[in-house]
Amino acid sequence: MRKQLDPSDSNWTDLAGVGCVRNNVKISLSKATADWGTITHAAICTASTNGSVIAYAEITSPKTIETNDVLEFDINALQVSLD
Repeated sequence: MRKQLDPSDSNWTDLAGVGCVRNNVKISLSKATADWGTITHAAICTASTNGSVIAYAEITSPKTIETNDVLEFDINALQVSLD
């Protein structure tokens, strides 16, 4: 499942210019129409289809998504940094 979130200041906060950002908005994916299994990783990609993966990471608290569940990331739940 994919969710587009533009790289604007309203969506992301730069943490003191240290090359790290956090989400400023709650990120909610579409309701699952079938069981997805356990979500263990997240990725940032260049496009919703046929794009390249820029970064990926393990989710600290994996979540099992069943039919009609909505996967959500609260404000400040995602922190992204590139070394």
